Amino acid sequence: MPAQYTVEQIASWIGEDSSLQNPDSRISTLSIDSRKLVNKDNVLFFAIKGVNHDGHQYIPGLLEEGVRNFVVSDISMLKTKGANIIYAPNVVKALQALATKHREAFTFPVLAITGSNGKTIIKEWLSELLKADYNVVKSPRSYNSQVGVPLSIWQIQSSHNMGVFEAGISMPGEMSKLERILKPDWGLFTNLGEAHSENFTNKYNKALEKAELFKSCSRIFYRKDHELIHEVVSHVYPNTETVTWGEGPENNLQVSVGKSYQDTKITGVYKGDKLELTVPFMDKGSIENICHCWLICLELGLDSAEIKKRIEQLSPIAMRLEVKRALNGSMLVNDVYNADLGSLEIALDVLNRQTEYSDRVLILSDILQSGLTAEQLCERLNVLIQRFNIQKFIGIGPVMQQMHAFLEAPSVKTFQDTESFLRSFHRFHFEKCALLVKGARPFRLERVCQRIEERVHETRMEINLNAVVNNLNHFRKQLAPNTKLMAMVKASSYGSGSIQIAKLLAFHRVDYLAVAYADEGIELRDAGVSLPIMVMSPEMKGFDQMVHNRLEPEIYNFKMLEAFRRNLNDTEPELLPFPVHIMLDTGMKRLGFEEHEIEALAYELKATPGIRIASVLSHLAGADDAIHDSFTQRQIQRFNEMYARLSEIIGYKPMKHILNSAGISRHPHAQFDMVRLGIGLYGVARTEDDRKKLEPVISLKSEIIQMKEVKAGESVGYGRQEIAAKNMITATVSLGYADGLARRLGNRRSYLLVNGNQAPIVGNICMDMCMIDITNVEAEVGTEVEIFGVHRSLTDFAKELDTIPYEVLTSVPPRVKRIYFQE
Repeated sequence: MPAQYTVEQIASWIGEDSSLQNPDSRISTLSIDSRKLVNKDNVLFFAIKGVNHDGHQYIPGLLEEGVRNFVVSDISMLKTKGANIIYAPNVVKALQALATKHREAFTFPVLAITGSNGKTIIKEWLSELLKADYNVVKSPRSYNSQVGVPLSIWQIQSSHNMGVFEAGISMPGEMSKLERILKPDWGLFTNLGEAHSENFTNKYNKALEKAELFKSCSRIFYRKDHELIHEVVSHVYPNTETVTWGEGPENNLQVSVGKSYQDTKITGVYKGDKLELTVPFMDKGSIENICHCWLICLELGLDSAEIKKRIEQLSPIAMRLEVKRALNGSMLVNDVYNADLGSLEIALDVLNRQTEYSDRVLILSDILQSGLTAEQLCERLNVLIQRFNIQKFIGIGPVMQQMHAFLEAPSVKTFQDTESFLRSFHRFHFEKCALLVKGARPFRLERVCQRIEERVHETRMEINLNAVVNNLNHFRKQLAPNTKLMAMVKASSYGSGSIQIAKLLAFHRVDYLAVAYADEGIELRDAGVSLPIMVMSPEMKGFDQMVHNRLEPEIYNFKMLEAFRRNLNDTEPELLPFPVHIMLDTGMKRLGFEEHEIEALAYELKATPGIRIASVLSHLAGADDAIHDSFTQRQIQRFNEMYARLSEIIGYKPMKHILNSAGISRHPHAQFDMVRLGIGLYGVARTEDDRKKLEPVISLKSEIIQMKEVKAGESVGYGRQEIAAKNMITATVSLGYADGLARRLGNRRSYLLVNGNQAPIVGNICMDMCMIDITNVEAEVGTEVEIFGVHRSLTDFAKELDTIPYEVLTSVPPRVKRIYFQE
């Protein structure tokens, strides 16, 4: 069973003071996010204060929902009636202290993994390799932070006999806190890269910080060929046993690697025995991760032949949860990464955000290594089924079949294995529903996803939702505490798809959304988005629909103001006064009221009680370029003067806002009441600091569908524009100018990226395809091709086209599949 302590016990461990209405209440679940509560009767909510959020403000709402147990740093909360309140000056430290206390109750071996890359994959592969010999408890997904590690440790149960946890840091001083919680017996240092380097003096200091994890370890594992890691570990822990792998004979596992066209052969020597592996991975990262796992399994004493068999059966791990269109107008949440209760709750939360679908379907395999009996597991699943309103439950696996009669969804079907379900697939008609497919890797539920997924061609736009959140938080950190944030989702969120982005932004509590036209706003309302929405280019004939859908128009001339006022004559009194946004022209010379019109505007607004001014705004013409800074300052000054006169006459002060993404970073003195975050949210940087900290959100990708040998003198493509100067190999990619790849980039004027290598576009670009030269690039049919994204920035690609990122993104047509993913 999950950890269970009384509130009184927990208060004695972590609190400086407490007010307990029911001290015997038992706690089985910890939460730091008011949006993700499932087990409300037995949950302890930690009200964490961050730079731009405060968990205390959500406590009244949680009390209404039935939550009764809280850890707070606001001592006045001790007066809260009807709740168990534990006061701790630092709530994060209290969470860590509770996890430390829980960890002390268990003595089985724990392996802790740190490093710049590979932590999550190694953790998942090791748990897969060891599951026949151990009941492994592990970090959910990438829970390796100051709050992620405590939440991971809380999962430990008496049935476990091996722990594998990640530990990641971004600042000095963090690892010592994680070490006190984890107290690992063994430690693995994977590698050392550039991630979070900006917070450390140099790489050596970063390695020292990470090595803090190994204070209590009896063994430290690493690749000896990583000279800096070897230097740091040898210096800091001269008396601790080190277990290494690498090319040299001094390693515990001496490794040599040979690659063929399709796989990799790894030869090893361990304790004098010669060993061999053949794995279906060719990239350096996967091979390094395999060797880490191989060494640890050998040191655990597993039979080398059995290790070989298990390693060669490993499959790549999808490190992300994907949301994509499915059959018959449905939406698929694809999370066949693993199946445990922690990650199931996360995936169900994503499913729950698909609010435009009332019918929710969960396809779930057996949950392996849960440490629960079938009865206990069924009880936990029923809580989730009720909480997330699952109408149809499809279980796959023998345990699911045992539980069939006890699962409480309105519709329950179970199958012995995936093959049985696929044979019956034709009996299911999924239409206009939200489906989550979630399963342990042995069940290979990706085959189910392939059946359900909407059939479109290989070109796709991938939208990294984690990066959106990172970028949102980057800009939030620059805002004053009371400054609100309006996020731009116009033009289908710059081509990325407005519904999913809007839901994500609503989940992360932005204050406003902005769209270009009313129909975009109506689409969001139909999808269940309830945030205030400003319409920047409203059409007067659509005012009645705007009012009906609570969409707030931007008013920028007298004709529009009069039309909207007339429309309000037929509006229900309870909707009045209706909010509008007044656009002022301070120098953009596009839309807005001029300075000489302010008094007349103000008196008209004052005479119209049916209208309430929600905000007054203006647009900066050159906020991103220092050459225009003096003009920008004049715009800001003019805006202040116009706003002051307007608010003086109408008798109140609406919100005012003028800053866009570039303005937030470059002109912070003009934040006023709200800012408008647009292209910066999607990773396009305007300052050096933005370039360092923003993450690319959108990638355009396709894949190779055929390869050809082209002899010298032969031509490629329409018009025979490419005549081969020498023998070459070309690849045809399922991407053409109808997918947003500008035709003028053909004939070697640009390139696509294949495995990180530049492959020139040869010949003319066709409507649905293009050809690239891959003579010197390792590739095969099905290899992924990147147009822009992580390895080639959107900004750089736009420069090649002599345009801006906005145009590139909005030029990618709807036929290109949008895939939303998050870790």
